[in-house]
Amino acid sequence: MCSSDLCKFLLGISDEKIPVSKTPKLTLLTISTGLTNEPLARFIRTANFNGFYEEYDLKIIEGRPSGSGSTQSQSDGQYNDWPLLSDATKLNLLRKAVKVLADKSRDSVILFVDSEASLILGSSVQILDAFKATNASILLSASAEDTCAFYKEQRTTNKNLTANSYTGAQLINFDGFIGYAHVLNELFQHSSLSQHKNFKDVINLVYYENEELRSSLGIQLDSNSTIFYTIKSTDYKNSTNVVLDLNFRGSVIRPKLMKAVETPSTGPQRKTKAKATVPVLVVQANVCQYQAVMPNAILNYYGNYLTPTLPQDKVTLDGSKPWPTITMGIFIERPTPFMEEFFIDLDNLNYDKSRIHLFIHNHFKYNVHDVDAFLTRSASNYASVKYIRSKERVKEWAARKLGVAHALELNTDFYFVLDGKAHLENRNTLKLLVESNKLIIAPLLCYITTSTADLQSIGKSFCNFWGTVDSHGLFKKSIDYKNIATSQHFGIWNVPYISSAYLINSSVLRNPDTRPNYVHGFDDAEVAFATNNRNRGLYMFVTNEFEAGHLVNTDYFEIHHKTNELYQIYDNRYDWEKRYLHPNYYDVLPAKEYGGRNQTPLEPCQDVFWFPIVTERFAKEMIEEMERHGGWADGSIEARGDPYPTVDIQMSEIGFDWHWHEFMRLYIKPLQELVFNGYEVYPPKTGRTSF
Repeated sequence: MCSSDLCKFLLGISDEKIPVSKTPKLTLLTISTGLTNEPLARFIRTANFNGFYEEYDLKIIEGRPSGSGSTQSQSDGQYNDWPLLSDATKLNLLRKAVKVLADKSRDSVILFVDSEASLILGSSVQILDAFKATNASILLSASAEDTCAFYKEQRTTNKNLTANSYTGAQLINFDGFIGYAHVLNELFQHSSLSQHKNFKDVINLVYYENEELRSSLGIQLDSNSTIFYTIKSTDYKNSTNVVLDLNFRGSVIRPKLMKAVETPSTGPQRKTKAKATVPVLVVQANVCQYQAVMPNAILNYYGNYLTPTLPQDKVTLDGSKPWPTITMGIFIERPTPFMEEFFIDLDNLNYDKSRIHLFIHNHFKYNVHDVDAFLTRSASNYASVKYIRSKERVKEWAARKLGVAHALELNTDFYFVLDGKAHLENRNTLKLLVESNKLIIAPLLCYITTSTADLQSIGKSFCNFWGTVDSHGLFKKSIDYKNIATSQHFGIWNVPYISSAYLINSSVLRNPDTRPNYVHGFDDAEVAFATNNRNRGLYMFVTNEFEAGHLVNTDYFEIHHKTNELYQIYDNRYDWEKRYLHPNYYDVLPAKEYGGRNQTPLEPCQDVFWFPIVTERFAKEMIEEMERHGGWADGSIEARGDPYPTVDIQMSEIGFDWHWHEFMRLYIKPLQELVFNGYEVYPPKTGRTSF
């Protein structure tokens, strides 16, 4: 055996005590409060990404009162059925949780935020370092906007409040604070505050009225956004105010707080420019204005990039068990072109039709033939069909309400809303939406303004989502609207408005507080649906993870012709080509310019060429349109006043002249230039009168 000193030397043991780390443990604390689990799930994703986990340093207090029924799991994305948390209950839960944590570890640090209105953007080390640098024992989140009117008088009369140089924040945002556990416990258990049952009262009275207690407990306001940044209603990318700037150049997106810095100028006007300053560790919406349009929308905007939907958040439909049942509400609320193709796409969906119940509302007589043809052909394939015809004169909002009621009556797993202008060309669209595991989600659908040949640069002028809304709840172009519409930014997006096609989980329908409502002031039904969802804090998503289909433009659809789709070359060129342009038209055209196949055109004799241009259906319907008009000239010059004495009907007589000009420009001119190189004349010298 070796001596004691020798063993210590060989084993590297010293009599000197190993210093204990002075870095306290940080616990992230929140309360599950809202109608849905989606805000909590988003919060947990940001926390997990920055190293906070439930089994270690993330504590979620269950805000659901006991005895109110079973709780749905987070993964199934269901709506909770308990009411919103009161301030009294919140204070009670916080007092208990803080005491437990303080008893367990006196010097630990607690960071409390509202999971529904917060994103965690920093690690525990970053947050602790920032907190210690403030020399505060308790640091309260600050806000720059006076939105909590109840406490306005106390705040505005307090002489200690000064706006800071970064954000102008000088008011309390009541749903964010960080502090040492034993100090927080002393605050919540203090005898002078025990009579108060409102959480906001406790914080407000301590900070604004009890200066002695505030000083003794070391309570400070995070006016410089050292840890917390509270979104203001004016925050937006193009604003000159302080904003969060997302850096997309790196593999990890990190926000920077932007500061408006004055630059010298010779005139009376001062110029400002944004300058990156400190990293933001927690971003929040003010609890008093969380339901306001802009703060909520901006928080969702950041959440889209900082908390993307992950593969493990989804479910998979396979053959191991029956697929969910779906009530499909089809709404034809105005005369709509290309309904024949709409129903073909519907029949082609890769989903067991025996699991789908149809609810159809056709508001106008125009599309009756299309609906009847579809039902005659396919009704027996579906589980059931309920059809509200135009003669019943049911208004749109009422019909949509009836669709929800029908889904509830059938007790299906999902309710899928599909407008007649939404063409689902992807056969797997319905399956993929179910697998996304969201409560309300729409596939990205846009109006296509170019031809089928130009698929690499499809023009999308308007889509079935809005990236943000204005103060009236109407469309406002967002920073990333174009990037999402063109799939340059790829994923599932939390947006303030969806329409035309969307899937709703049945749990949303079953809860009266979350059930779709299509009435809001004088808004149209779809705007009302989105506005009501936003007001209740319900998330609506749009996905561009797959190409689902497109929208048909119904705004200028004329219905007084024999075949009205013939006249859609301007408004719905994509659908017009699919129906009327010959499938082999592009074969002879160059691949680079037109996406063609560079094939040699047929030339039966010199300078005579054959091209496939239109379908037989185009020719048939054009003849029918002319026959319907019936105003054939008799061959004399006097009959029409033109120099060509032929027996014919001109395009202008059936209102097709400008459409024919467009047809010549789009489809004849490229062929002419291909075989007669160098001859480029447009428009034709003979002008419109020749048609």
